[in-house]
Amino acid sequence: MNYIYHGEYTLLAPITIDSSIAVGTSLPIKLDISYLVCNPTTCLPEQQTIEQDFIVGDGKVEQNHQRQFSQWRQMLPRPLDAKGQFAVENNTLTLSLPLPGSVDSRNAHIYPIINNTLVNNAQQILNHEGDVLSMQTQVGDELADLFQGVLVLENGTALRFDAHKTDHVAFIVPPINEDNTSNQNIWLIGITAFVGAIL
Repeated sequence: MNYIYHGEYTLLAPITIDSSIAVGTSLPIKLDISYLVCNPTTCLPEQQTIEQDFIVGDGKVEQNHQRQFSQWRQMLPRPLDAKGQFAVENNTLTLSLPLPGSVDSRNAHIYPIINNTLVNNAQQILNHEGDVLSMQTQVGDELADLFQGVLVLENGTALRFDAHKTDHVAFIVPPINEDNTSNQNIWLIGITAFVGAIL
C-alpha cells in the first residue's frame, strides 16, 4: 500500500497560454482524475471529471490569489543543500543525511519520491547524532544507485534530498525486528575518511 494523504491536498500545475489569445477570452479546462480513497487497511478506486472556465487576464495577480498560491508553495519540499548517502546490506537500507543538530527530528519520517524504493509500511529507525541523521528500514524492489526522498519533520517542514549509493555501510545500527524492540537502543558508528587510509 502507498501512503495516505490526510487533509487538504493541492496539485500545482503550470498552464501555458499562447500569446495570440486575447485578454478576456474564456478557456474551458477539463481534467479527468483517477485516485484511491483509502483507510489504513483498504483502498477504493474513484474517478471524477473536473471542468472549469478560466478567463485570460493581463498578467496581474490579485492579492487574494497571490496569497493563496504563496501558502501552497510554502508547503512544497525545500531542497536540502548537502547530499546524503546510503548502503544496502541484507535487504536493509541504511541512509545518512546531513542535518544540523539544532533541528528537532523527533517523530520525523522519510518518504520516497519513487514508489517501491522503500517498503512503505516498514518500520523506520532514525537516530540524530550531531549534524547527521541516520535512518534504517527495509529496502524496496525498485531502488537504484540514486535514492530521492523527502524528510518530513514533526512541525510540517519538508526537505527534499538526493542520496547516492556507497559501497561502505555508513552507519551501523541494530537490525530492525518485527517486534519493534530494536529502537530501544540505537548506536551510531560513523565511518570517516580515515577508513580509506586503513583499507
